Formats: sequence, C-alpha cells, structure tokens
Amino acid sequence: MIDQTISHYRVISRLGSGGMGVVYEAEDIKLHRRVALKFLAADMAENALALERFQREARAASALNHPNICTIYEIDEFDTDAGKREMFIAMELLQGESLDKLIAKQPMDLLPMLEFSIQIADALDAAHTHGIVHRDLKPANMFRTDRGHAKVLDFGLAKLEGDVRASSTGESTLDPQMMTSPGVAMGTIAYMSPEQARGKDLDPRSDLFSFGTVIYQMATGKVPFPGETSAVVFDAILNREPMSPVRLNPDLPPGLETLVNRALEKDRDLRFQSAKEMKSELKRLKRDSESGRTAVATTSGSGEAARVPSGAVRTSSGSVILGEVKQHKTPVVAAVFLLSAALIALGFGIYKYAAKQRTYPFQDFNITAVTESGQAIHAAISPDGRFLAYVLREGGGRSLRLKQLATGSDVELVPNAPGQYGQITFSPDGNYLYYEHQDPDNPYVGQVFSVPSLGGATTQILTDSVFGVALSPDGKEIAYIRQKDFDTTELVIVKADGSDEKILATRKSPETFTDSAPSWSPDGKMLVKTIGGSDAQSGPSQLVFISRADGKMTTIPEPILADVALWMPNGNGVLLTGAEDRDHPQTQIWYQPYPSGALKRIVHDLNNYFYLTVTADGKQLATTQSHGENLISLSPAATPDKTTPVTREGSNGVHLFWLPDGKVLTQNARHEFMLLDPEHDGRTTTIRREPSGDLGGVCGDGKTFLYDALSSDTGDVNVFRMGIDGSGKKKLTEGHLNASPDCSPDGKQFIYFTSENGKIRLMMRALDGGTPRTLLDDGRAQAHFSPDGSKIAVFAKDGLHIITAADGTQLRTFPLNFEGISNFEWLPDASGVSFVAQKGAVSNIFVQSLSGGAPVQKTNFTTDFVIAYSWSADGKRIIMTRTHTPRDAVILSDTSKAD
Repeated sequence: MIDQTISHYRVISRLGSGGMGVVYEAEDIKLHRRVALKFLAADMAENALALERFQREARAASALNHPNICTIYEIDEFDTDAGKREMFIAMELLQGESLDKLIAKQPMDLLPMLEFSIQIADALDAAHTHGIVHRDLKPANMFRTDRGHAKVLDFGLAKLEGDVRASSTGESTLDPQMMTSPGVAMGTIAYMSPEQARGKDLDPRSDLFSFGTVIYQMATGKVPFPGETSAVVFDAILNREPMSPVRLNPDLPPGLETLVNRALEKDRDLRFQSAKEMKSELKRLKRDSESGRTAVATTSGSGEAARVPSGAVRTSSGSVILGEVKQHKTPVVAAVFLLSAALIALGFGIYKYAAKQRTYPFQDFNITAVTESGQAIHAAISPDGRFLAYVLREGGGRSLRLKQLATGSDVELVPNAPGQYGQITFSPDGNYLYYEHQDPDNPYVGQVFSVPSLGGATTQILTDSVFGVALSPDGKEIAYIRQKDFDTTELVIVKADGSDEKILATRKSPETFTDSAPSWSPDGKMLVKTIGGSDAQSGPSQLVFISRADGKMTTIPEPILADVALWMPNGNGVLLTGAEDRDHPQTQIWYQPYPSGALKRIVHDLNNYFYLTVTADGKQLATTQSHGENLISLSPAATPDKTTPVTREGSNGVHLFWLPDGKVLTQNARHEFMLLDPEHDGRTTTIRREPSGDLGGVCGDGKTFLYDALSSDTGDVNVFRMGIDGSGKKKLTEGHLNASPDCSPDGKQFIYFTSENGKIRLMMRALDGGTPRTLLDDGRAQAHFSPDGSKIAVFAKDGLHIITAADGTQLRTFPLNFEGISNFEWLPDASGVSFVAQKGAVSNIFVQSLSGGAPVQKTNFTTDFVIAYSWSADGKRIIMTRTHTPRDAVILSDTSKAD
C-alpha cells in the first residue's frame, strides 16, 4: 500500500492492524491534510458480516458531528491490482494513545480520569440522542489525543435506531484482551451489559453499563468481571457483584464507588438512565475532588483530614506555606511566579494566534437535532434564533409547523394538505414566514405564500414557476428563480406583495440557474446564485454574483456540485450545499469567502444537507439532515412485499434492467454501469465508469444497452449505445437535448425525447442510423416499448397513454392521480403497465391494467421509497431498489472564533 494512491489519498505509512482491518496514514491530495485510511483485512473482505460491520461503522459515526467522536470523512471503494473491489473508510488522523495502552501499566490519576470520562459521557449523549447505541465500548475503542481530548472509536457494532438485528453471544476462550472473534459476539464479553450477555434488545443504558466497567478499570487497573472463559465472565456479569473499587485503590473517593456501582446495576431500570445524567454526576465528582484537593490537607501518615488556612499553598512535600504568594520573597517562589506569568503570556499569545487562524464560520460547531420523526423536509430558523419553522411530511400530505426552541412547544401554522413544499424562509424582521407550495393538480408550478410567524391567515404572493424566494434585507423586495421554458431560467425581482416585476438576469442551458432561491448580500446591493451543475451528471457548478442595480454578473468557478448559496450576515462569504464530486455524492456544507479565497468544507460526514438559513448574528445555521441507503432485493411477482436482500451497497441500484441471462444491468449514483448477479450474493462487476449518463434501456438480445450522456464542453445531451462488456461505444444522436432512450425488443429501433425551442417531442430512429421521425410532439416525459414492440406506453402530465409504435396513433388513455409518478415499465405479458407512485412519505409499485379500471397497488411498503425495479422475463420475479431516507431538522451552533 505504501506510496499507492487510493481514490484521492496517497498512502504514507502503516499505523496498525487488528482482527477486522488495517489502518494506514495517508495524505488527502485534494485538501492537503493527513487522514487515517481503514481497510478490511484480506481474510475479512469476503465476509458478509465483517463487511456489514465495516459499513455500519461509517454509517453510525458519520451521523454524528462531535469533538469526542472520531470524524468519518467518507466511505469509498477502489479497484485492487487483483481486479477486486475493496472498501475503505477515510477518517480523522489521531495523535495520541488508545485507552487500553494508557492504563495497561497502572490506573489513571483521579482528575485526568474524571475529565476523560466526562468527555466520553458527552460523546455517548450525542450518539444516544441520534438513536445510536455503540454496543462495543471498551478501552481499545477509546483514545486520548496528545492534547488531552477523549475520542470514541469503532462504531462497527453500533445499533442504529430501528435496527431489529438481535444481539448474539457465543462460548469462546478469551484472548489476552478478552476480545471475541469479530462478528461472533455483538460486543466484547468483558464489557457487556447483562442484557447484552443474554442477547436481549439493547438501549442506551447498555452502553452506560459498559462505560461503568471502563471507569472501574481506569480507576483500579482491573476489570470488574474477570474470568478465564466466556462462561465464567457471563456468570459474573449476570450474578456477581464486582469487588469494591476502593479496596483495589484506597485513594479513590467514596463518590466514585457510588457512581460506578450505579452504572453497574444489573437491573437497567436502577442504572443511570442517560449519558447526560451520568455526565452530570461525573462533573459533580470532579468539582468536589478539585475543591477537596486544594482545601483539605492530610496530616503526615495519619490519613485524617486537616483544614488548610485561607490563602495557603501546599507544596509537594506536604508542608504548608501561609499567605499569598506575592508576600514571599524566596527565589524559588519568585521563580515559580515568573514562570507561571510567562506561561500565561505564552498561552494568551497562542490563543490569539489560533483565533486568527479561524477565518471562516462554523470551523468548530455543535450540532443539535430539533426534530426526531425523520419526516422534516425543509427547515428555517428565525433571525433572532428563537423559532424554527419546518415542513412535516405526514400521511399523504405536508404541514408547516413552528417550534419554539427554548421551550420545545410546537404549533401548526398551515394544516396538513396534499402537495409538495419548496424552500421556506422568515422575513428579516421575523414576523412572517414565506414558503413555496406546489398544487398537486399542477405540480410544475410553485406558488408562494406568506403566513404570520405566530399563526394567522395565509396570503398568496406569487403564482409562477418559482424555485424558492429570498427577501431583501429591508424586507421590501423578493428575489426568486423562474423556469421560463425547458432550457431558460430567469432571476426575477418583485415588491414584497408580488407586484412590479423586473427580470434582473437570464441564464440558458447548460448554465441555467439551479433550482433553489437566490440570496441577498447584507447591504442589499448584490445577489448570489449557483448556475450549471448541481448533480453528478451535470458537473461542477459556478457561483454568480449579480448586481441589483443593473444585473451585471461576476462568476466564480467552484469545484463542487453546488446548489444552495446563502450569504453570511457579515458579508464576508457564502455558505453552500453541494457534493465534492460524482465519486463523493453526499451533499455537504461549504464556505466560500467573498470576494475571493479558498473554498472551505464545514461538515465532513456521510449525511446530506438541504437548504440553509442562518440567524442575524451568523452564529446558528438551520438545515435538514438526511442519510439514506439503498437495498436491492428480490421478490416473487405474486407477493412483491416478501423481499429477500440481494445487496446493500450504498448508492447502487439507481436503475435496474433484467437481462436474458439472469443478470441485471444496473447503475450507481456515481453513474458507473455494472452487472449484478442476484443468484450469487449480489456480486457486481463494473462495466464502465462514465463521467455522466443515465441508463435508458436494453436491446432485445441483452448484448447492447442505451444511455444518455451530457457533454461537459457543449452542454448537449445525446443518446449513446454500448456493448454489455463495455465495448463499442457509439453516439446515436446529435443535437442540444436528446434523452431518455428505450430500445425496441428486436434491437432495430429506439425512441427518445428531444427538446427544441422549449418543445418536447418523442422521436423514433433506427439503431444503425437513418432519419429520425416524430411520434408525438406534445410534451411527453417517459416512454417504453411493449414486450412485442407493437405499442409504446407514454407518461404525460395528464396520465398514461398507449400509442402504436408504427405511427403514434393513440389507442388508450388512463388518468393517474398520484402525488408523484416515475419508473414506468410494461408487465412481461403486456397486460398492463407498472409504475411507482408516491403517497406521502413512501412510494409503492402500482399496475394499470390495459383492460381498464383503477390502478392496483402491488407493494405495501410503509417506510421506504422504491427508486428502481425490473420484472424478470418470465414474469415470476421482481428485483427492486428501495431506500429509506429519514430527514430531520438540525441546528449548527458556531463555537469557532471566526472573523
């Protein structure tokens, strides 16, 4: 590995290894920082349980932003020289020592131990608040940095909220560190709670028991439940009380023994009930221990307490110096005084220097979850930071709610109703809330309303194709982005009541304004917006600064796939949401200094963040946070709810096409084409890495497929063909926008959509060339050949249309009244057309029979979205990709000393 480049990391040296993996030090050649890269051990790479544990570590730790939890930057894959695909985690590089090595020789001193424990308790509180139970707390998974900071490591066995996988135990002989084999027992035996040892369901109190065993070991140098085999240890954990810590270490205060005994209660109802409660007791014990150390003197050899006079200082020899230090003229005291003064001055200088280095906001921050339902779609914080408004997804609709952050009270501002919401924002004075709402009967038009922040009647402000609104700093004007036609967007300014429209700027494809609101500079003289790419297919975006006076634009290229841009209240820079590149598709939060400067990354995790609002003082940032994962599964066609997992590989399964040989053509979010073998553990083989493109359809014999791809230099989208082995790439169309292809079953023709002058047409063309012909020219959106090639199913705004493939003659029309529809596909016997329809927070597969009647729901998922599926040729099975993407409102509170 040494000197190899893995993704964008150059491996420098090997740091160590364990039962699960190997860790290397590496340099991030993009951000020029040192990181730790963790790889699965060679003998574990094919182990499904080990792989799940490895992925679980990244998922759990990345959901947390906490100074006492090791930061996970990303999880990714790379191709080895042997042609295998291996996974790695990039994480924070820690300098220091793990706790097991720290306490191997002797117990820790009391005060450092208490401070370390307080930090660990704070980290556990953060994890438990996010619904994460660690399940494997032990000294080897705790670390003390060279600067004295505690870190919790290895969330590989973490239990995420909603995970119903049961704990398991097994009989084994303990190794010297009393560790079980990876994947055999859910936890390390010596530190298990009683309920964990019994294989019961776990909650955060299990971690508190394990933490209690660690504190016991830090204080005494011994584990509370020793034993030679797992059976002996289990018996001790379940039935025996540990030896008194004070007997093992007489210098311990009685309060510590009380705390440890409560943490090690076998009945979890009698234990500490939260990490926050445990942290409070640790802080109280630390305070009492510190005051006792300075205020109480121990007489020589007696062990009895004696009061030290006021203003006295005890020396290391035990003698007492009376009076204040400045009253003593001895050289030693004077030297101590001068040295202390010098250290204070040096510390202050270092502090001032460090403060100068913190030149961007949210360099350090605390993150607080405001909602916990997983159904908060959009969020906005009031300028004074007292309220948070959010859109709640519930049932088949959405509601707009307001939460008072100090009290937690939550009220409904706009009742639950059908239709989608866009961005929401407070007026500068905080008195009104503005929001975009899309009428379910006309989902392509965004209407803007206002409502008093404390409740009242709504007022319609705009009826237009609106992408969010931004109010000027004085509250007198509104700026918004309008979609004029298929490839033209406009920046529009109106008065606060929606009148007196002015088009300030226009952008055409491929550099159209992205679909989010613009943002005003604090002085109201400029606006900022992103143009161009905002996803993996479009490519990097650009920041555009626009003069309010004359619409003059200044562009700053950005090396990320940005969408949202929010001007900071001090005017020194802009916050962004965007992905680093197509290989790292998570939407993170970034900071771009203004008018120039290097882009800074604010968050480093595997979550996605949507839209941003900030308080007037720039110290609190509200957003919504989401982390989803795709699950590819197989089901019998007759009972599609009875799914069997095929593979769970993060972003795979964006498209699915069953091939005649039983394999499945698929694609991931990085737009890599792959073959998936559902009969062999979902094994995938990469066909070709494309910089952009979406799979369109498979030609009859399964040896050729079609896709559309964007040309980054011209902005044109065109249709391509490729062999299933990645060879024979050929461009089939020429023009501005040609997309969404489908191949005829005989492999001789293909259909696709084209756009000219804002008009969308369905075209047909021979696969080997020739003149294209128009089948429909009235703005359809999806189309697929029937299994025999004689018909085409076309989805449009008004429903499903069945036309002839020969000349486009209309045969049948079926109205479809759903919130959102996608993924049309013919049934293998051509008796109907299936599609995915959204109802509230979930989506399911429906079938519209060609014989008529209402669509029939085929699946009944209650928590997931179906994002892709495909029927087998014999119609007996269905493969589908589902994703569960809980989304909640969070607030980032700036703790840095930024300018």
